[in-house]
Amino acid sequence: MAMTKQLLPAVLLIAGAFVWPPALSAQQQEETAENAAAETQAEIVEEQTEEAVALPVLNIVVAGTRTEKEQKDSPIQTEVITKDQVEASGSDTLEGVLGEAGLQFAETGMGSHIQMQGMDGERILFLIDGRRVSGRVASNIVANTIAMDNVERIEIIRGPQSALYGSEAIGGVINIITKKPDYELSGDYQVTTRALIPISESSDPAYTSLANKQSGMAHLNLPIGAFANRLTLSAEHAFPYLDDEDQSLYPGATRADAGLDSDIVFSSGGTLAFGSAYSFHRQKENISSGGAFDRIDTQRLNSYIAYDFPTEKKGFFKANLYHNYFQRDKSQYSGILDEWNDSGSEYQHYLSGDLQYTQPLGDQNELTMIGSYGYDRLKKYNIGDYAVHQRHTFSLVLQDEQYKKDHYSLLAGLRSEYSNDYGIFFAPKLSGMYVPRPGIRILPSVGLGYRAPSFLELYLDSAGNIYHKYGNPDLDPERSVSFNIGVDWTRENVTLQFAGYHSELSDEIVYDYTDQADDDGRQVITKENLDRSSRSGFDLSLNWNVLTDLSMTARYGYLFAYDRSAGEELDLVPSHTGGASVHYLLKPLALKAKFSTSVTGPHERSEHTLVTFDVYLEKGLKDNFELFGGVDNITGVQDDFSDLLAGPVIYLGIRGSF
Repeated sequence: MAMTKQLLPAVLLIAGAFVWPPALSAQQQEETAENAAAETQAEIVEEQTEEAVALPVLNIVVAGTRTEKEQKDSPIQTEVITKDQVEASGSDTLEGVLGEAGLQFAETGMGSHIQMQGMDGERILFLIDGRRVSGRVASNIVANTIAMDNVERIEIIRGPQSALYGSEAIGGVINIITKKPDYELSGDYQVTTRALIPISESSDPAYTSLANKQSGMAHLNLPIGAFANRLTLSAEHAFPYLDDEDQSLYPGATRADAGLDSDIVFSSGGTLAFGSAYSFHRQKENISSGGAFDRIDTQRLNSYIAYDFPTEKKGFFKANLYHNYFQRDKSQYSGILDEWNDSGSEYQHYLSGDLQYTQPLGDQNELTMIGSYGYDRLKKYNIGDYAVHQRHTFSLVLQDEQYKKDHYSLLAGLRSEYSNDYGIFFAPKLSGMYVPRPGIRILPSVGLGYRAPSFLELYLDSAGNIYHKYGNPDLDPERSVSFNIGVDWTRENVTLQFAGYHSELSDEIVYDYTDQADDDGRQVITKENLDRSSRSGFDLSLNWNVLTDLSMTARYGYLFAYDRSAGEELDLVPSHTGGASVHYLLKPLALKAKFSTSVTGPHERSEHTLVTFDVYLEKGLKDNFELFGGVDNITGVQDDFSDLLAGPVIYLGIRGSF
């Protein structure tokens, strides 16, 4: 009841911001409302219609084959989160955005735990514009250092993609596509403030005001001569949230990002693109009213140059070179010395280059060849006391697609990859698409996957208060064989998507909680290979445009994970997940509303079913200017693993463009 009383004024404040008229005369109010509605109604209706329909989206191309295609023509079942859906999620983190696709995602001090078809984050490859994202903690991607303000769309490819992307893609691929430079002078901006609602009367209100978390971003397209340039700037500051015992549930954080991308198009039709982006993220933990005692600084510097040009026979050639630098520094505060002391750092360089040649062989056949090289170098405080570990990989991909537009597609691919520490891998895959009648697509696939152990899994030496974690240099690479079947069914205002899967894994790498203890009595944990394990299940999603102004989405996922060696079920991930959302357009007020809920079944890390509710509102005020806001986790559900620790989050912001 206390939480409800505290939440009610905040909800009324947001609602009032969207419906309360400005302080004008009665005639001015009427004219303003009419003009605003007239100017924004058509635009909002169009956006709402686009947002409600998930498949097919004719103007969106996907990179599931590394050749651009309309989504309806791709033989690889790919889910796309559009720019409008990113905005309607109301989230400024990758975790919140991917929740729209039903993915289980939680930010913790040990990186970002994500689940996709029963596969953990170390088995899912993250890309930005097709380029690998470096930097992991406990084998998990550090997603809270990836800005979401410059995203055009996100492509999600579930299931093994080793035949195209190699190691780490044994469980799937998430490709974040950013907005590209424009030859027309333009820009956009957004400012948001967020607040955690106190969960008890004794919570310190100083840390739960509307100033709890503030963020802002600005993008500018600035053409100069023959070059199209896009400048991106963003910043964020979050105050810590303290519980009743004066300890931080959520850390304080500061983030700043800056990037510049440039394109030039030549008269021959070729395009040269290059750019660089820098990100700094500081997180303070173990905070009390007396100050912070742990600090983590994360830096990223990513640079790239790419050139592509068409060939004489409607093919194309692409060359791509990029370098990622990731640095993470941990420090602790000494009250006696009144200074911060270094407690560990890590440095990672990842350099990659690839050449791609795609050529049509007739009207219904396309051949793609990709040669690539990757160099991974890691230096980390708890891996051999800053010992340097390196991995070189060379790969060749051959891919051939036989197709007839709007009827069928048969895609055969083979990747051969050599690494200096594990030798040669081969990953074949066969995928197909069959259209028995308009509006129905059937997409079967079968393929082999593999994943080489990470440096952390091989060489880690990390001692905590209770556990001492060691790597295992004798680990074998994981291998899998997977069968997938997808069905897309579209009828006017309804789209239904089904994705079934079954994967057999050999030598899956898991934690081994041994009976041994180190010299200080801490339990020893290491890594081991399971002989055999499996994942089976399906994902189901529905998109329904009920009326012109009303649409809804629903999703459900089922997973059965099994350890065949021990003859028992693996209960590390939830067996049942689901969610739904309703989108409504209130024309008289030019107001868009979205109400959503998600359900997560119990599993080993969370013993109860979680049900959360969110609301999002968006109001067009005039041309290219919007007010938005909402409340996440309205009922204040708390769960340690899901990072739901402190109750509802309320947010309010403005965005515009010129």
